[in-house]
Amino acid sequence: MIKKTEISDEQRKRIIDKAGRLSDEFGAKYMACAPGIFEGIAEAFRDEGIEIFPLEIQKALTRGLSGFMAVSPCPESAPAGLLPLLRF
Repeated sequence: MIKKTEISDEQRKRIIDKAGRLSDEFGAKYMACAPGIFEGIAEAFRDEGIEIFPLEIQKALTRGLSGFMAVSPCPESAPAGLLPLLRF
């Protein structure tokens, strides 16, 4: 179980901004929306020193999402449109 971590407003903004950018990059890499958004969010947290999943688990989950999605590109603004819904 992930322990609760206090996140400042500044750190929250950095995570959301980075997750949006990374989600776009990973979405293009995987040619699928869900794994791109998942890995973008996980990596944005990791860059701020918050590990949601161990890296091996994160990669396995990303591969699993890629398999479910096959090739399903994101709508043009999906990552940016979904990230404000994050509540942490």
